[in-house]
Amino acid sequence: GILSGTPLTAGGSSSVRIYCKDVNGKSTDSPFSYGYRYLPEVALGTPHGASFLDSEGLDLKLDYPTLGGNVTLYYTTDGTDPEDSSTKKEAAPGATVKIGANIGVGNSVTVRVRAYQSTAEDDYQWSDGAKATYVSVKKPLAPTANWEDGTTFTTALGVMLSCDTAGAKILYKLGDSTEFKTYLGETIVVTETTTLETHSFLNGNYSGSVTYTYTKVAGVTVSGTVKSYNPNNATTIQLMQDGAEKYKTTIAAATGSGQNEQNFSFPAVAAGTYDLVVTKAGHLTYTIKNVVVGDTPLDLTTMTGKPYSTITLIPGDLNNDGSVNTQDYQILTSPSNYGKSASLAAVKVADINGDGSINTQDYQILTSPSHYGKSAVSVNFGG
Repeated sequence: GILSGTPLTAGGSSSVRIYCKDVNGKSTDSPFSYGYRYLPEVALGTPHGASFLDSEGLDLKLDYPTLGGNVTLYYTTDGTDPEDSSTKKEAAPGATVKIGANIGVGNSVTVRVRAYQSTAEDDYQWSDGAKATYVSVKKPLAPTANWEDGTTFTTALGVMLSCDTAGAKILYKLGDSTEFKTYLGETIVVTETTTLETHSFLNGNYSGSVTYTYTKVAGVTVSGTVKSYNPNNATTIQLMQDGAEKYKTTIAAATGSGQNEQNFSFPAVAAGTYDLVVTKAGHLTYTIKNVVVGDTPLDLTTMTGKPYSTITLIPGDLNNDGSVNTQDYQILTSPSNYGKSASLAAVKVADINGDGSINTQDYQILTSPSHYGKSAVSVNFGG
């Protein structure tokens, strides 16, 4: 056949050979082949961690290609592996199944799904498993906004709403309006000081109402990028004047491991001179002194060649004493930490790279010449 941007789906025991021809019918590239392959994983239509009404259950879509009609999906709702479970249930690719009805408010249901193709080779008959856990609630959860209550801004603020209860509709109104609108996923543009009131609705059940206040102020955006280890720990950025905190923002904890770059932004900072201070557990503090904020946005990432165009935190300050030294080395290599999982360690920040274990990789990071023996960083703005 001829492929031109068209996805090609093959069964579990298919062999596919692909090559290219020019306009004259001559092969232009060496052919390459795909032989037996694993079945693709089932895609769950509701994200992990979502909630559902206990009285209604969750209608869960099992997205999957038909693969020639000889594929069956098997799923469980007790967390067991469908390949071996005696409780597995059968579903067609793309089916919607009802789970979790009347399991009790506050209880959860763990779904595991695999695809099975009987005509595939023995080692390729089962796909990898998809897994998600859902929580039963009495009424839908209240919506959340991407900008927290109390946010200040200088230019237009784009607000987006979401609800963790599957199937719930979101209603909202701005300011003194008496009419609630249905939220359809659009960006709500806020240009002046206002309140945003919102709640969710599902099958006659309303969530509690939540109100966000957004205040327009005189000021500009100050933003930058922080590079650090272990995204599972939050990063705090402060703008200080005479030792007092004037503005604060946080890069929230995320999943993953290793060294990562994460962005931050203060939406509305008044003109003045500040010290920008970055702190994170297990790292040395980084201070940029005498940061001048004027009447235009300040983006540190545009300052090519400056040490703070990317603020790189030094890891290894496990006892938070402002330097990476023998004491941190002793903490890392202590039998109560080294060789253990982070959850069981006496000092959890000894898992420097955030991979869940305190091991050789953390040792190498701490003892690197770029880190060991270093002290808290302080640089001058413009220098």
